Amino acid sequence: MHRLNNITGHLVQREIKEEIAIQDMREWFDVPKTRLQQLQLYIFDQMAEGLLDPSGHSNIKMLPSFVHKKPTENISGTFYALDLGGTNFRVIRLVVKKGKVVDITSEKYSIPQTHMKGTAEGLFGFIAECCAKFAKGGEGKLGFTFSFPCQQISLASALLIHWTKGFTTTGVEGEDVLALLQNAFDKKGCKLETLAVVNDTVGTLIAKYFEDPRAVCGVILGTGSNACYFEKVRNIPKFPGHSTAGPDDEMVVNMEWGGFDSKLFGNSQILKISPYDAAIDSSSPNPGAQRFEKMMGGMYLGEICRVTMLKLMYQRLLPNFAKMYNKNGFQTYHMSMVLADETSNLSEVEGLLKELYATSTTLRQRKLVKEVCYAVARRSARLAATGISAAVLRSGREKDCVVAIDGSVFEKVPGYKAHMYEALAELFEDRPYNISLEICKDGSGKGAGLIAALASA
Repeated sequence: MHRLNNITGHLVQREIKEEIAIQDMREWFDVPKTRLQQLQLYIFDQMAEGLLDPSGHSNIKMLPSFVHKKPTENISGTFYALDLGGTNFRVIRLVVKKGKVVDITSEKYSIPQTHMKGTAEGLFGFIAECCAKFAKGGEGKLGFTFSFPCQQISLASALLIHWTKGFTTTGVEGEDVLALLQNAFDKKGCKLETLAVVNDTVGTLIAKYFEDPRAVCGVILGTGSNACYFEKVRNIPKFPGHSTAGPDDEMVVNMEWGGFDSKLFGNSQILKISPYDAAIDSSSPNPGAQRFEKMMGGMYLGEICRVTMLKLMYQRLLPNFAKMYNKNGFQTYHMSMVLADETSNLSEVEGLLKELYATSTTLRQRKLVKEVCYAVARRSARLAATGISAAVLRSGREKDCVVAIDGSVFEKVPGYKAHMYEALAELFEDRPYNISLEICKDGSGKGAGLIAALASA
């Protein structure tokens, strides 16, 4: 009997220890309603500061995109888009009739390493050759989605600040990328005319706006995260004075919200940074930067789950998953697979963990893994919804609007959209609102072509 009592006592102690550890983890990732409301106010305040600050030192940069809202119903024609965001690029042809896209075709091309590490003439010459081949001698206006850090000078001019994503092409940094592209077109005999250079977030909003004029906000929830929205020109003091836009005209503002509450711009820490977030940040290429994005983007969610589960391994609440010690040993798509398992014994999670780590698990352990994934995904969704709510409130359209969202996190993480709607309900409480969150798949490329259509209207 004494031995039985000892065994029972050890089991109870273990259960208490496990419950404390789980509760601790939950609290780190929980963003209760009061915190959401505080964050909404801080984001709203940082947006206002960003609109005033021409230096770009504010947490949320609020960059003028030079893309103005115009009626679309009379726009018709054939337009082109070039979407360059990495080692591949797409060329897209859009046929528009009375503001509606009636036909769309595209082709994907890979950039050889020789051009990624070569010269501007070689890179843009190769791109121009591909575009000319795709257009088959046809003429048209083109919008260019260029997803690298740029200083936007006008709708048709942007200077590359620095390369990322493995590019070291010489003769591009500090230069006008649209001018380089048009020059290459002219040399190769390509008859496309470049009218606009934009980023993927702005393209997503405009792609949805052509489908539904209630579209107010565009959001990327994929590898990274960003947002944009329509703002009245009179509310953008730093917008260049040479614009012919009237004060009541609306323009897309690229928020660049990923850096909200980052250490590089002060140490307010309104965001609740867990030890797991701190570990991810310290091992990243840009410690202290992009704090908001690092809590939401698909590049980081799997890693947050991994370092959280590592602590649970140290506490002996999970088995020793040897490969869990390796960076990226648990990826964001693994998180989605775990959350998608609705079987009673989590058999799909069991199979995944065995495949990844060659280790058997108990149902209790599998439930704990799912609990971690749930907490990390839910926090991401609630933070995203808070940022969206601030942008929508700023636009004054919260009673009837559409938010266009592109990205694998929003599209593929089970329960993500529901978590966002739950957070919106808490943020607006008894205030009337009607915010529809809608997928806008591949909006970045399509939107660039439609921005060219707007520019030519």
